[in-house]
Amino acid sequence: MIYLAIPYTHEDPAVMDARAAVADRCTALLTRIGYEVYSPISSWHHIAKKYELPTDYAYWKRLNDNILSICDRLWVIKLDGWEKSKGLQHEIETAKGLCLEIIYEDYDGGEYDE
Repeated sequence: MIYLAIPYTHEDPAVMDARAAVADRCTALLTRIGYEVYSPISSWHHIAKKYELPTDYAYWKRLNDNILSICDRLWVIKLDGWEKSKGLQHEIETAKGLCLEIIYEDYDGGEYDE
């Protein structure tokens, strides 16, 4: 199973919404072509917004670490800010510690659109 990781937390809620949309598109594409995918952002963004849950990685760290521990690989979507994202860097380090395959993918916006 793939754990899909992208940068998420941002001071601008519109940026977070846009990042969640990218996560949704990537999750849909990978699922459509036959992969099993878990995207924490696709799974929780709308719930966190609706029920005013925290959006920082520290709040979601335990859940994400547990899910990552049952995955085969980490798929990193390199959106702006990915190298500075604390949560994403934690996911990469956790995946390395678990000896998971890590795939880094540029996102140009086109190939994942419906």
